[in-house]
Amino acid sequence: MEPAFGFEDPELIRRYCVPVEGPSNAARVFRTGRPYVTNRALGDPKVLQEFVRLYGARSILSLPLGVGSDRIGVLHVINKREEEFGPRDLRLLEIAIPFLAALIRASQLHQALEAKRGAAEQVLALSA
Repeated sequence: MEPAFGFEDPELIRRYCVPVEGPSNAARVFRTGRPYVTNRALGDPKVLQEFVRLYGARSILSLPLGVGSDRIGVLHVINKREEEFGPRDLRLLEIAIPFLAALIRASQLHQALEAKRGAAEQVLALSA
């Protein structure tokens, strides 16, 4: 699955793919299932500084996305406009995360179903 961002520059999106086994903040949040908040992203040793430079991140709130016990990704919220991220921001996002994860999972299942339907239609067309 491709990462999704609030902007549409495919090159900028392509440049942020991290392995789950790596030392990045996203990988750690994915593996542990625990959120991470920093209001000082520049210089934070737990955050990939390439991410900070690429996306102009000053503050980052990262949360695991999952459906049941199945983790499907990480949500990064960056650069709160007026102030720093705090406990209230984390609580609000933790309420929204299950719904967002369910929507993403439903989209993944729909894409897989459409691919199988397309393959089945090709087989039927060949056998006709």
